[in-house]
Amino acid sequence: MSQRWSGLAHDPEDKGVLHAVPMSTIPSPRCLRILITDDDPSILEMLSSRLEILFEHEAEIETVSSAEEALERLYVGPIDLLLTDYDFSQSDHDNPMNGLELLREVARAEIVITSLFMTGFGDEAVAKEAIRLGAYDYLMKPALRDLDKIVQAAADAHESRIEHAQLRNAASLLELNRLLSNREDSEKGLAQLLEAVAQESDCDLCWAILRQPGDNSPSLRLSLGREDGPSLPARELLKGFDPGLRVRELDASERERLYGSEPTPERLLIHPLLLPATSDGDPEIMGYLAIVYGDRTHRLHPGRQRAVQLLVQPCESVLRQRFLHYRSERASRQTIEVLVRALELHDEYTAGHSDWVSVYARLIAIGLGWSPRRVERAGHAGLLHDIGKVRLDSSMINHAGPLSAEQRAHFEQHPVIGMEMLRPLESMADLLPAVYGHHERFEGGGYPTGVPSSTLGELARLTCIADSYDAMTSHRAYRRALTHQRALGELWRWSGRQFDPDITGVFVATISLFRRLALRWLQQSITAGHPLEIDCIVDEVETICAAQLREEEIQYPSDQEPSKTALLDTHAVDGYAIYHVLKSMQPSFEDGMNRLFQCLQQGHETTDELELAMEALTDRPDHRITRLIIAAWGQRH
Repeated sequence: MSQRWSGLAHDPEDKGVLHAVPMSTIPSPRCLRILITDDDPSILEMLSSRLEILFEHEAEIETVSSAEEALERLYVGPIDLLLTDYDFSQSDHDNPMNGLELLREVARAEIVITSLFMTGFGDEAVAKEAIRLGAYDYLMKPALRDLDKIVQAAADAHESRIEHAQLRNAASLLELNRLLSNREDSEKGLAQLLEAVAQESDCDLCWAILRQPGDNSPSLRLSLGREDGPSLPARELLKGFDPGLRVRELDASERERLYGSEPTPERLLIHPLLLPATSDGDPEIMGYLAIVYGDRTHRLHPGRQRAVQLLVQPCESVLRQRFLHYRSERASRQTIEVLVRALELHDEYTAGHSDWVSVYARLIAIGLGWSPRRVERAGHAGLLHDIGKVRLDSSMINHAGPLSAEQRAHFEQHPVIGMEMLRPLESMADLLPAVYGHHERFEGGGYPTGVPSSTLGELARLTCIADSYDAMTSHRAYRRALTHQRALGELWRWSGRQFDPDITGVFVATISLFRRLALRWLQQSITAGHPLEIDCIVDEVETICAAQLREEEIQYPSDQEPSKTALLDTHAVDGYAIYHVLKSMQPSFEDGMNRLFQCLQQGHETTDELELAMEALTDRPDHRITRLIIAAWGQRH
């Protein structure tokens, strides 16, 4: 068919998979990192020696002589323990910062560190203020009594603090990984990741740009920002921006090009998101995160970079698996496309039939409450259920009279042939029961084996019903198509013998809702005099699908006692999922409506005239769509 709406097209909501690059290359600490700050060289030397002995030379100890140098060092790389003096009046700085001011800056910047405060006798009030500002403990000069004990306790407290933070992060990461790995929740997972990055980096604005695999046009997906913070660049400039392959901070000229005439932020860090490199190429850029600051403050210090890295790195394997899964799914869809095309070239009727069986299989799967992934695979089963017919003579498929015994025996081998064709393809393994068993009967006696289909999986049984309904409602070389109502009567009549009775009820419910939605959309288009977008009925979907099924919709035989399968509950069916199946067919319905309007202008008025005239206007008529359009026109007039 010219329009393939049977579940094969790429899902626009499938955003692909991202491979995240670590924000920082700073290695994980292997030993305790200590910074000693004092303006007395002898104190620095003494403390360094004492701590080297205390930690058995397994600590990295650095010394600086002013609070300003200490703060600058904390912005350069991570430190675990800070020992700082209060008074730096002997340093080389004019109006030097004191120890309390240093602790205030550390707290303001939210640097993850454990501090010890040193001060002289008589400065107990200063020591208490240091504790209020976040210092773990204090030491009194010049004796520095219990130095080893207090420093060891601070080191233990810091390790405990880090362990507790890692446990909290682990719980958040587990939830984040769960969302990212779930196709339905991946957008929520991306939003949660962006929120966590914004919180840990304390930025004024951040955004995520993503591309689809194989699509070079980027799109802004998410952004978070302070009301008084920097604005987003113009969409056109975002589309043309090349983030590069590494984590980096943009220089002034790059920021100006990205923002154009808008006010330019002072800092902008780009964190690219890459797909794994192939053996003969570079990594593919799938998007990036941008972290923006309106001023030049040191809010993105190494401690925060490590926190962001903790968020991003554990997600890498999940994101990589999602990408590999996407590539596998894309390859599977391409394989199905090739197989269906081969079937279409061999026999046009069988190809159109398979498209509709795919639609009906998806409707039944929705009615059974299957996940979107399983609904999609039910559609694939419908597409490929007759693939074995490519090995049959096409004249046999459309034979006008009864088949000979030899021809029938050959014909009934097409499920076996189809299964053997697909068996080598690992991605098709879950479809084999439907390909092999769609002609088996519920009580037994079908072909190719005659086993009861009640012993097979639901996919085989629902494909049997979808296949039979479309065969009955299709024009064949030896008869005209049955009406929808008569075909439903046949399904009920053979329910429990040829067809699974429960799945029969589900099919009747879902095909009825599908037809309700289609007729409502078609009637509005006919009233308007031109095809309308199907979105015109989206607000009515819930109401349309909630109404109890009427007798004329169910077509339950009057000579049979109503069974539980006839008491169909449409409230349990996802009406919006059925709406989206119909929406995927919009181009084909629009073509049919345009032919209707053309025939009406030509003066055709009766339903029989319209059907023949509409099908004469195309070399590939689809009488199923034609009959639905004429039904809508008949109800309208």
